[in-house]
Amino acid sequence: MSQEIINRVAKSKLETIDLELFFPKTDRISFDLKPWLKEELFLLEKDFREKVKNFDWKSFDNKAVFIICSNDAIIPDWAFILVSSSLNNEGIVNVIGSKEILDIKLITDSISAFDFSLINRVADNSSFRKFFFIIFFFIYEF
Repeated sequence: MSQEIINRVAKSKLETIDLELFFPKTDRISFDLKPWLKEELFLLEKDFREKVKNFDWKSFDNKAVFIICSNDAIIPDWAFILVSSSLNNEGIVNVIGSKEILDIKLITDSISAFDFSLINRVADNSSFRKFFFIIFFFIYEF
C-alpha cells in the first residue's frame, strides 16, 4: 500500500493572499477631548469651538485618529463631529470611537482599494465568494 501522496491544493488554481496586506501600517493615535473640557468635566461651547478653530490639525498628518473622551463626562455629539470635521478638512483619516473601530475602517478601506482583478480571472465565482466571506468574517470578528 505505498501510494504516492499528491498535493491537490498545490496543483489547484487557488490564489493565496496574505491578510497582512490589509492590516493598516499607518500610525494610529487617539485624540482625547478630556483636556479641552472645563475642569475636565464640562464642555463650554464657546471655549471648545475656539480651541477647535485654533488647533494645529496638521500635527496629525500621515496618521489615523480615533476620537474619544477618556472620562465619564457627558459630551454632546456635535463636539465629536466638530473635531472629526476639522480632521476631515485636513484629509486626516478619523473615526469617533475606539482604536478597534479605527482598525476596522482602515482594513475595510484597504480591502476596497485592493485590485482583485487578477484573482477574479483565476478564481471561479464560487471560490471568489468564499474568499470574500472569509475576509469580511475576519473584519467583523476583529
